[in-house]
Amino acid sequence: MNIKLSLSLLGMMILSGCSKENTVQNALTYTVSKHQFATVVEAKGHLIAANETIISAPASTRGPQTLAWLMPEYSQVKKGDVIARFDGEQMRRQSQRNTNKAALTAQDLARKSAEIDKDKAILNHDIVLVNEEKQFAEDYSIEDERIRSKLDILESQQNVEFLNAKHDYYDWQTGRFEQSAAGELMLLKMQENQYKQKLAMLNTNLSQLEIIAPHDGLLTHNSNWRGEKPRAGETLWPGQKIAALPDVSQMQ
Repeated sequence: MNIKLSLSLLGMMILSGCSKENTVQNALTYTVSKHQFATVVEAKGHLIAANETIISAPASTRGPQTLAWLMPEYSQVKKGDVIARFDGEQMRRQSQRNTNKAALTAQDLARKSAEIDKDKAILNHDIVLVNEEKQFAEDYSIEDERIRSKLDILESQQNVEFLNAKHDYYDWQTGRFEQSAAGELMLLKMQENQYKQKLAMLNTNLSQLEIIAPHDGLLTHNSNWRGEKPRAGETLWPGQKIAALPDVSQMQ
């Protein structure tokens, strides 16, 4: 009887030990399987484009310009669209004034050229007359005292000397006249060229009153140090940044 009880207790102890061993092994076992994996990192800030095309006031002008119109911010623009437009009324008035001045200078130049040609023709005519008188006096000068008196001979010699001096004077006057005429014409031509150069510059500036989008993009306005953005009626300096066309394909 005691032997049977002992065997039963031993069997129960063996079974109990095996059960505990299986429980420990199951607790240390992990089954690998496929699952969705994601890493989430919280960040705060603003995304900006890595590259952008700057839109600025025309740099070719010498003075400030007034912004007449600017496309609304965050507008989707296409290449060739008008982004901004400047007021060109003052430049148009300046262009008209320079056109009038250039025309008046051209008239003065033509009138002065005509006057110079007329005066030069008169001077050349006087020179021809003096040469004829001088040649006649030299050809018919008789110095024989048997035919003419000493007084007549002396008067004839003085007449020839006078004509020689008159000829020399006309030669000097011709040189001086040509020099003076050339200076006056050069001055008028310089004035005419100055007006034409100003007119060409104004016409170039007038052709740049509209800013055209160089490519497609989303328009953003520029802010100054006070946080203010450009608006119609504002005065802008040449080269001053107005807006930008960011490349939204690359952000940072």
